[in-house]
Amino acid sequence: MTEEATDLWRVLKISEAAEVVGGGTPSTKDPENFGSDIPWITPKDLSGHASRFIGVGDRSLSHKGLASSSAKTLPAGTVLMSTRAPIGLTAIATQTVSTNQGCRSLIPKPGVVDSAFLYYLMSGSTEYLHQHANGTTFQEISGGVLKDLEFLFPPLDEQRRIALVLSTIDDKIESCWGLAKAIDELFHSVWLARFASAQDDAQESLREFCGAQYGVTVSGSPEPVGPRLLRVTDINKANWIDWRNVPYCSVSDSELKKYLLHPGDCVVARMADPGKSAMVEVPESAVFASYLIRIKPKAPTANHFLFGFLKSHYFTDYSEASSSGSVQQNINAQTILDAPCSLPDNEELGSFEAMAKDLRSPLVQAIVERNSLIDLRDFLLPRLLSGELRVAEVEEELEGAL
Repeated sequence: MTEEATDLWRVLKISEAAEVVGGGTPSTKDPENFGSDIPWITPKDLSGHASRFIGVGDRSLSHKGLASSSAKTLPAGTVLMSTRAPIGLTAIATQTVSTNQGCRSLIPKPGVVDSAFLYYLMSGSTEYLHQHANGTTFQEISGGVLKDLEFLFPPLDEQRRIALVLSTIDDKIESCWGLAKAIDELFHSVWLARFASAQDDAQESLREFCGAQYGVTVSGSPEPVGPRLLRVTDINKANWIDWRNVPYCSVSDSELKKYLLHPGDCVVARMADPGKSAMVEVPESAVFASYLIRIKPKAPTANHFLFGFLKSHYFTDYSEASSSGSVQQNINAQTILDAPCSLPDNEELGSFEAMAKDLRSPLVQAIVERNSLIDLRDFLLPRLLSGELRVAEVEEELEGAL
């Protein structure tokens, strides 16, 4: 970055670039405080959100609820950010919304900051935000502290160019996610259409064509010291496994051989979220943790049939009803294998397996492409925000990548 260009960038406090607005919660004892008038966003809504944009949450406030709390209405384009439990989840409001007290919202000041740039600035500054958090029970950034935090701001036109580059990558990331989700939904619809009627009167059980194996007891590590360690939390987010955030672990050669996951393997959670399942589709050197159970069909042509069954209401309803435990719900391998399941004949199994592999192949490709794009965005984000890289330096290369 040239000295002349650097001179055009300014260090500003957040309060100089945006209006910082807190949130609130009306009394939950009065049901009239909640309704359908004003979308109400909480950190929980942000944590389960895959898009940069948000317009609704799980709940909404009535005008009465808004008036009786410290929640405020926020215009479209406001950058919403969780400032506790956890810190740094960020999204851009697509319409008038409100938030609870777990969020601070940044309304961009016209002519000073671009809304999309502000979103990337805050989402790329999680570590910096954590450094200024305080609290004993949980970490939090107060409105006063947030207002005084300083960031580097380029000229407005450069902000928009930076945001456009990053938005173009995010558009593609969200497109990959949407494609994978659509394919997954189609797969399960096809499974139900072909096999649901037989499951209604199932006389067999999973144990007649499957075996079960508990996972390995070992601790995870963020350092790439060995294979990945698949945990319950890693199969709770989607109907496929995203290996990017799965930790590594150190296991012996014999443990690696015994617990190594292979494409087509299905795992089921026995604790924390009993009955939750996933299928290994994107190849990765990985073992599975002790709170997971590998359910392995005896016939290799039954993998996708088994996956469809484990994701169907036939199994999820069964596992919910069969789970036990006073402190934490759990289900064991023998109970899982007792699940009623009617297995199709070999010809039907082979036909479905071939179809399912072809159907889900683009899903696997979309996940791999999405992960590569996330890596690219995460590489560019801090360098563009700091001025280490200029937009002109990356635009040409991105044309080929996107």
